Amino acid sequence: MTKLEFIFHTEPDEVLPELFEGDLVDIDFWCRLDININGQSFFRNFSPSYYSESWFTDSYINTNGIGVPVFPFIHSLLAASKMLKVNKKYFLEDDQTSIQLCVLLNEKQDLVSFAPCIRDWGEDEEMYYWYDGKKVCCQKEMPITKYNSMKYNDFKEGCIESVKMYIESLLGKYPEINKYPYFPNISK
Repeated sequence: MTKLEFIFHTEPDEVLPELFEGDLVDIDFWCRLDININGQSFFRNFSPSYYSESWFTDSYINTNGIGVPVFPFIHSLLAASKMLKVNKKYFLEDDQTSIQLCVLLNEKQDLVSFAPCIRDWGEDEEMYYWYDGKKVCCQKEMPITKYNSMKYNDFKEGCIESVKMYIESLLGKYPEINKYPYFPNISK
């Protein structure tokens, strides 16, 4: 069994209450998202290649994880765990950043693979820069390696449990947060 954990780093916490009041209520707050697999950070080996340095900027992805808008990412993550189709890529994305997290369900082995990616907007728009847990590469298809693959049930459980723990910690600190219009309902 693989233990998958999505860790949302939203520090400093003292800024968060301001986002759930008044005029700021429609602004997404961001976090640094780390993905742990069996207690090891998926991003620990991240080092952009010379060719991909302009795409993988430190503000979007580094050895500490990827920058994501919290609630849109949570909604996409929960949807991905339910909507995955065999051999079809599912991109967790939003229109606020160019980085995406691609998830793919492989029919034969019941494996889910994932990789952060950025589309190469050069001549071939089907090319992506991928990070597979070990290295950055530029190719059309998502790399599937032992570093970014796990059983479907482990992936689904990791998604749901990680979001549940994070939401419960937010509710413990800020009970009023559930009035926020984009607050994810994890009981569904």
